[in-house]
Amino acid sequence: MKIFFILFVLLSHLLFAEGRGEQSLEKVSVQLHWRYQFEFAGFIAAKEKGFYKDAGLDVDLKEYKFGINIVDEVLSQRSTYGVYNSNILIEYLQNRKINLLASYFKRSALVLITKLTIKSPQDLVGKTIMATGQEDFDLNFRPLFDVYKIKSDSFNFVKHTYNIEDFIKNKNIDAMTAFVSDQPYKLDKLGVKYNIISPSDYGTFNLQLELFTSDEELHEHKLRTEKFRDATTKGWEYALSHQDEMVNIIHQKYAHDISVDDLKHEAKGITKLILPYTYSVGSIDKNFLNRQMEIFKANYHIKSDKTIDSFIVSRNEDTKSKFTEAEIAYLTQHHQMKICVHHDQFPYDGYTDHTYMGIMPDIYGIIAKDLDLKFISIASKSEEEMMMRIKNYECDLVSIVPTGSNSLTNIVTTKPLIKSYFTLIGTLDKPFIGDPTILRDKKLLVPSLMYKKYLLKLYPYLDINVDPDINNIVKKVLQGEAYAAVEVDLKADYLINKYGYGKFKINGFLAKENPLCRSIGVREDQSLLLSIMQKEIGNIPPQQIENIVNSWRLTRYKEGTDYGLVLKILIALGFIIIMNPFFKTSKSSFLIPPFYDTNGNSFAPLGSKLFIA
Repeated sequence: MKIFFILFVLLSHLLFAEGRGEQSLEKVSVQLHWRYQFEFAGFIAAKEKGFYKDAGLDVDLKEYKFGINIVDEVLSQRSTYGVYNSNILIEYLQNRKINLLASYFKRSALVLITKLTIKSPQDLVGKTIMATGQEDFDLNFRPLFDVYKIKSDSFNFVKHTYNIEDFIKNKNIDAMTAFVSDQPYKLDKLGVKYNIISPSDYGTFNLQLELFTSDEELHEHKLRTEKFRDATTKGWEYALSHQDEMVNIIHQKYAHDISVDDLKHEAKGITKLILPYTYSVGSIDKNFLNRQMEIFKANYHIKSDKTIDSFIVSRNEDTKSKFTEAEIAYLTQHHQMKICVHHDQFPYDGYTDHTYMGIMPDIYGIIAKDLDLKFISIASKSEEEMMMRIKNYECDLVSIVPTGSNSLTNIVTTKPLIKSYFTLIGTLDKPFIGDPTILRDKKLLVPSLMYKKYLLKLYPYLDINVDPDINNIVKKVLQGEAYAAVEVDLKADYLINKYGYGKFKINGFLAKENPLCRSIGVREDQSLLLSIMQKEIGNIPPQQIENIVNSWRLTRYKEGTDYGLVLKILIALGFIIIMNPFFKTSKSSFLIPPFYDTNGNSFAPLGSKLFIA
C-alpha cells in the first residue's frame, strides 16, 4: 500500500507540474488571411516544432472566415496579431492604430490569370475580371495599370467564387485574380492553357504576407510581441529548409483536403516569393514602404503627416545592440556610403544596362536594410581610374578586394566574405589540365596584377602575363599567342558565355585548394566603419552568402539532343569520308576534342547533356 501511495503522490505531482507549466504559457492568437496551407507554414512550424512554446507562448492560429475584417479583429483584441496585405498601410494612414512587425513576401503573390488571347495589361480593357471587389483589385493592381494609364472602370468585375472551374468553363470570364503559388499549378494539372500578368514583372508590386499588431499590444506587451515575431521568423526558416516535413504536417493536421503534391508545389512557389537566400526572412524594406505610402496618399486622397518610422516595429534596436556607442553615433551621422565599383568584375561586381548588379550589390542590399544605410556606387572605366578615386578618397568602400591586399593605397580589408578559385580558359583543341606542372613554360594571361602575384606565390614556375584588356586576352588565346586565359570561377563562366562556346572551353583549375579570399575594402582612416562592416559580415549567415553566389552561376548545360550540332558533325564526317577513299574508322583515326564540366569531368559532345553552342 505504501508503494501505491508513493506512486500516486509522484504521479499527481507530475501531472500538476505539467498542468502548471502549460498554464504559465501566455495565450495569444494570430488571425490568418486565408485557410491553412503552405502559405502559413512558418506559423505552423513555430507552433508544431515548439518555437512558440520555447518563447513562453501558447498560440492559436485562426483560419480565415469569410466576412472577417482582419484589422478590426486585431484592434478589438479578438486576435492578438494579424496577417494581411498592403491594405494595413492604408489603414495606418487613416489613423488606425496598428504596427508592422514583419514582411515575408518580397514579390507579388497576387497575379492575374488570363485567357490565352490576353497577353498584356492593355488587352484587358473592356474585359471581365473575377475578383474579390474593385477596391481590393485597385489596391493590388492599380500601380500596374497606372503605368499604362488604364483605370479600373475600364474593366467589368464579377464576384470571385474562388473556384477555378468558373474561370475554365465560363466563357464570359476573361481573367481572375489568383495566388501565383498554387492556382497556376492546379490549372496545369487540368491541362488548361493560360497567361499570367504579374505586377512584379512590370516593376510594381504589393505585399501579401504582412504580420502586424495593435498599438496597445505593442506598448503593453512589447517583449511578448518581439518573442512572437522572432519565434515566427524561426518557424519560417525551419519550414523553408524542411519543406517535405512541413508539407506532411500541414496535410495531416491542418489541411486534409489539399493533396501532398499540391502542397509541395505551393512550397516551391512560396519560397520564390519569400526569397530567403537573398533577403533576411521577415525583413522590412523601408524604402519600398515609403514609396508605397506616397502612392496610397495620392490614389486614396489621404492627407496624413504620419511616417513609416512610427508604423514599423524596427529590428534596428536589436541589430545595433552589438555596436558600441561610437559606432551607433557614426551610423546616425552617416546615412550614405560611397562604393568604388570595379569596371570588369561582373558577376561579382559591375554594371548591366547601367544598373549596379551582381553578387556584391546583393550583399550590400542586405547590409543596407540591416543598418538603414544607402550605398551609392561610383563606376570607373578602368582599374587605373578606380585606383585614382581610391587614392583621392572619393570612396568610403571598395566593393570587393583580395583579403589582406596591400596593393591598394588607403584601403584596409575586412574579414573574408567570398572565396574564389581560378579557371583556365582555352580553345577547344587544348586538353584538360589536371596537373599545374604541365603548364610550365606555357604562356598564361590574367587581367589583373593582383591575380598574377597571388598565383605566382602558389605556382612560382608559371609564365603569367598581365593584360587588362579582356578583348586582347581573348584574341591572343584564339591566335595561339597564349596557351590559356586565367580568371576567377564565376567570371570565367560569363566570359565563355560572352565570347562563344564554339571557341572556348574550360581547360582546368588553379588554386582550388587555396582559394582566393576576397573582402570589402574600407578607407584606412575610417576605423569605425571598418569595425561596423566587420560585425555586419559576421552577422550574415555563410549559407546566405553561398546562396547569393550560386544564384549568379550560369547554367551551361541543357537537356535534350542538339540536332543542329549532330548534323554539322555528320556533314563533316561525310566530307572526310568522300575526300579520303582510304578512310577507315578506328579509335585513333578521328578524335573529337572532349568537353569538360566545372569539376574537370569530361563528357561527349553528343547525348542528353550538351555544351551550349
